[in-house]
Amino acid sequence: MSLQLEYINGINPPLPIDDGEVSFKFSYVDHSNNAEICTVIDRDGSKFRSVAKFKIKDDRISILRKIKDINDVDDKINSFFEDQFSILAKGHQRLLNLILQELQIEEAHYLSSGSSRWSLDGNVWLPKHSKLSLRRERLIPLNKLNESWRLHLQNLLDSSEEPFLASIHLREAQRNLDDRFSWVQAAIAAELAVKEALVRLEPRLEPLLNEVPSPPLSKLYGSLLKTYGGEKSPYVSKLQKGAEIRNHLVHRILDRNFGNQETADYLSIVDQALRHLIILCRNRPARERS
Repeated sequence: MSLQLEYINGINPPLPIDDGEVSFKFSYVDHSNNAEICTVIDRDGSKFRSVAKFKIKDDRISILRKIKDINDVDDKINSFFEDQFSILAKGHQRLLNLILQELQIEEAHYLSSGSSRWSLDGNVWLPKHSKLSLRRERLIPLNKLNESWRLHLQNLLDSSEEPFLASIHLREAQRNLDDRFSWVQAAIAAELAVKEALVRLEPRLEPLLNEVPSPPLSKLYGSLLKTYGGEKSPYVSKLQKGAEIRNHLVHRILDRNFGNQETADYLSIVDQALRHLIILCRNRPARERS
């Protein structure tokens, strides 16, 4: 018996589709994961839908038969489902990248709004339980614009504060489901962010940071940030490790093996490090007065 998964991603904005086309179907075998996968792009180009059959061991089937609700999903099964659904998520990103490359589409397109379910017989389907959280499956903003946020933004405009260029690279990393792309973009964001912060804290550093080969992030987020910002980044060691992995990805053709959760954790570290830098920059006037 096989495990069947269905995974759906929205495509934003929709792909350009010729008039009169109904839908597009792609089938392939993922030999490394013992999976037969069929992916359909709907007629308006706004959605990927994949159904996959995975050959899994009988003892795993017996465990899955017992699942009725969230309380039946332990950490081991939760991790198993994450791994299986991530195969389909990566397949969607791979297909999207191929479409953009081959059709020479310049407009950026992103995968969002995922949903998923699973079945052991193809007849009875169970929804993905709430414990199962695929990385960046839904692009839900943490905050919504309201009057309080308007006042906050007005204060930033009044103080002539510019957004960090690094935040653009970080958003690209967060939107993309390809681990390699996301990691490289996040590493770029991490390096740009600390350089931008150091220049805001001490403008005379700009020629040095622009012209001289970049010091390691352990120095930028460590001793340099402490000197000009008052404290080291609490994420300095993890950011340095992330930069080393980025160098591995950039200089080697073969993918480094890492999981979705590792990438998600790294993106979270870079995001928190950026927030910390923003706070240090905004606190600079208070430090100068003291």
